[in-house]
Amino acid sequence: MRDRVQQIVVAEHFLHPTIGLIDETSFAKKGDQSPGVQRQWCGHLGKVENGVVTVHLGIASGDFPCLLDADLFRPQSWDDDRKRCQAAVIPDDIVYRPKWRIAVEHYDRAVAHGLRFDWLTFDEGYGRKPEFLRERTARGQQWVVEVPKNEYGWRTKPRVTNREDRSGGRGRPRKAPRLVSGQRPARRLDEMLTRDAKLRDQDWVSFRLDDRDHGPSVWEVKRVTFYPTQTEGLPAEPLQLVVARHTLDPGGRKFFLSNAPAGTSTATLLRVALTRHRVEQCFRVQKSELGMDHFEMRNDVGRMRHLHLTAVRPLFLMRAVERRRGEKSGLDGGAGPHGDHGSTHGPAANGSGVEKKYWRRWSRKSNTTRKGTRNRGDPMPNKQGSVSEGRASS
Repeated sequence: MRDRVQQIVVAEHFLHPTIGLIDETSFAKKGDQSPGVQRQWCGHLGKVENGVVTVHLGIASGDFPCLLDADLFRPQSWDDDRKRCQAAVIPDDIVYRPKWRIAVEHYDRAVAHGLRFDWLTFDEGYGRKPEFLRERTARGQQWVVEVPKNEYGWRTKPRVTNREDRSGGRGRPRKAPRLVSGQRPARRLDEMLTRDAKLRDQDWVSFRLDDRDHGPSVWEVKRVTFYPTQTEGLPAEPLQLVVARHTLDPGGRKFFLSNAPAGTSTATLLRVALTRHRVEQCFRVQKSELGMDHFEMRNDVGRMRHLHLTAVRPLFLMRAVERRRGEKSGLDGGAGPHGDHGSTHGPAANGSGVEKKYWRRWSRKSNTTRKGTRNRGDPMPNKQGSVSEGRASS
């Protein structure tokens, strides 16, 4: 079933740019018999609670979002109790895997089915795993990750030496690479934003993003090259650092890192970074209207079947809409995100309430852009109406 979902997406919904979305969701559960249940961080509750967590790979292809793969996160405590696993019908060959490793398996499986992602985006839970980032970069995959404000690194690369270190006194001198004495220590991102002269004094550049779900928004951005720290305290390969703030919340800042080439436009990096909400939209819709969280089972096999069937339902609804679209022409009669109204004919106007909702949510819009409008992520126009690279503000 999972493989069939990915094959359908490749055949019917694959558009460029294609962005892969890695995220997890949680379900609050009572008791201790549901597979994978324990007290753990539940993101939808915003606290540690008794529940289960599932890891997902989604896709945003044009205006089409969906979930491609899912797996249950089975904590170490479950792997240590094989009798409990057998009672929950968890096969013996399924053992504990960290969430980032589950995400790697999702990615590799999707690529094996012909999916190619122009970009991959994920949150700090996966971005703080160096192995995960190195493996994606080694595969030639471009990514954008949100990182916390306490991420450490340098704006300019510090000097590193391999000379023997005799400062320890007696004994054999150290030969491991280390920072040259007197180099500036790594700084937190939030400290760098206020203390590093180049980043602090750089003007904020405004970009307008048009989103069909949330409407237009204006973000202000700064961008520099950044060298994050490795586990040994040495600088890693350079990345692109994007600092973004919403104009309606200038105090709230987001930090993003990307392995994209330096010549990649800031608008592209910002658009990819803020696409991650599309997978959260999938979670919200599938939980509230497709029964993703409507399960009561102590069987791991049944749980996985339920997750994969939930991923099939949006594709089924889209096919149903397309069939009706061939019978009756016309666009959705409801108001669009900017208040524009389409025709009152067609399946959205004549179908059931559920079909109306999914006509709006899951149908793809045309790739063509109306004359006089801007694509998502285009820079703000200047006062004369022409498009500039961005509008600077202090």
